[in-house]
This record gives sequence, C-alpha cells and structure tokens, in this order.
Amino acid sequence: MTIWMRVARLLLLSLLSAAATIGGVEGLARLLAVAPRMTRFPAEFATERAFVKRDNDLGFALVPGYADARYRINEAGFRGEPFPPDLRERFTVLCAGNSTTFGWRVSEGGHFPALLADLLRKRFGEKTWVVNGGGPSFSSAQVLRKLERDLPLIDPEVVVVTMPWNDMWYSAMPSWNPDVLIPKIPHPWQIWLLRHSAFFRALAAPEVGEPEVNRSASEALELFEAKVSAVIDLVRGSGAALVFQTPPMDEGHVDAGGVRFEPTGLQWDREF
Repeated sequence: MTIWMRVARLLLLSLLSAAATIGGVEGLARLLAVAPRMTRFPAEFATERAFVKRDNDLGFALVPGYADARYRINEAGFRGEPFPPDLRERFTVLCAGNSTTFGWRVSEGGHFPALLADLLRKRFGEKTWVVNGGGPSFSSAQVLRKLERDLPLIDPEVVVVTMPWNDMWYSAMPSWNPDVLIPKIPHPWQIWLLRHSAFFRALAAPEVGEPEVNRSASEALELFEAKVSAVIDLVRGSGAALVFQTPPMDEGHVDAGGVRFEPTGLQWDREF
C-alpha cells in the first residue's frame, strides 16, 4: 500500500467517523423532538416567513410576486393587489408600519389597510387607493428607512404610521443596542439547516430564563423619539398629511395582568 493510499484511507475513515458523530447527534436531537422555536428570528424566518428576503438596508423585505394561501405580495413588493397603472393620479393612502399594518397571520383582505380601502371605495369611489407598506416585526428604524423608499414611489396624499410595538419588545432585551432595530435574517444555508436539522435548531434556540418584568432601556426610548421626529419631518416634507396610529393600551384593552409577550417571557404591568 502506497503512502497516498494510506492518506486516502485515513481521510475516508475520518470523514466516516465525523459523519457518524453528526448523524448520532442529529438522531438524538430528533429523538428528543427538538422543534423549531419561535423565540428568535432565525427559526421564525425559516419556518413562517417564506415571503421575506434579505435586504441590506432594511434587514429584510417582502418578496415581490409571492403568494400562498394567506399572503399575497404584489410585483412592487407590497402586500395586496397589484398597483393600478394610474396609481399616482388617485387619492392614495400609504399605511406604513409593523405587523399591525402588514397583517401578521391575517388572511388577504383582512388586514386593516385592505379594510380601509373598502371603506374609502364605498364612500369615494374607485379613484382612491390604499397601499399596505407594512412589514412584519418592523422597528421604527425600518419603518423610517422604508418610508424613504416608498414616499417618492407612491406619492401619497395621506400616510398612516404604526410602529411602537417592536421597539418596545426590543427595549427589554438585556443586550439592547441600536443595531437590534435592523435585524438581519439568516443566510439561505442557515435557513436550510433550521428547516432540516433538529441539532441546528437546538443551537439556535435562546436560553430560557426568568421572565423580564417592566424592563426597558432608556436609550431605546430616546432613539424611538428621534425616529418619530424623523418620520414627521420626512412625511411633512413630502407634502402628505400624517396620521399616527397607536396600539390600544388603555385600561379598557389591557387586562389587570398587563401585557406579556409569550415567546420571550417579556412582561409589562398595566401601570408601567
């Protein structure tokens, strides 16, 4: 046996050993039924967000032309119907914001921009149009950056903005920093592993600790205020009227237990 044959044999044995080890670990993970966890972006993007793609500026954006049983993204990259050829000649309302605007887990036609469009058409006719410019999990930083893109494209008469929820959740992260406002989705190879490897899903799952109560970084509020001011300046500078829509956080809509975000264990008392 030549030295090259011995080297090849050692390499082959090493590869077989490594494959057996990886297979054993993967088999154990599957035996323990490690399922995709919805507690961190990578797993969620891999299992529930086939309609988004990586975007260097926004972190992630909608996939133009995507359609499934629940979501429909038009060719311009906005949720809903294709834009009419005379869009810029119509009275247009641009709804910008997070999943509240986008309609997370809401079937087509049920998100509030679609309902608003129906109301306006019944009252004012077909010369109105409502654009759903929302993005699921968008922060104030992402809403602002997307508005910088969308305003010149849509040229709306009115802009409706909803954006506080995700900044609030992010502000409770112990490791909060401005970069968390532009989360990056996984690379395709990471998404493939999250879909097919129980071991990789276990590695990606965060540690589970005690729920955080009434935690919020002061810097996060300051940054949010700055983004709100920037949105106001941007929209007013475009000539559009601006409407802010806020979540229902009054006592009539928040129960005595406060607000809790189950996937992460974050919690805020009603008084907070």
